[in-house]
Amino acid sequence: MNKYLYLENGIHPIIIFAKHKPSIKNMPITGTWIVDEYIGRRWVMPCFPEITWETIKTLQYIGQVK
Repeated sequence: MNKYLYLENGIHPIIIFAKHKPSIKNMPITGTWIVDEYIGRRWVMPCFPEITWETIKTLQYIGQVK
């Protein structure tokens, strides 16, 4: 599973876990991807850890985390 880093509202970093960079063409069967968000000084799973393509396409892509 790869990790892709995005910025929400240009401020809050989130990581999306996926086999490939999220796009409409490689959407999972469930239609959602699992995310972690950076709070304080660590990555944590949010209350609602799934995100849809409609939300992802509004985020700023930073890159893949190795």
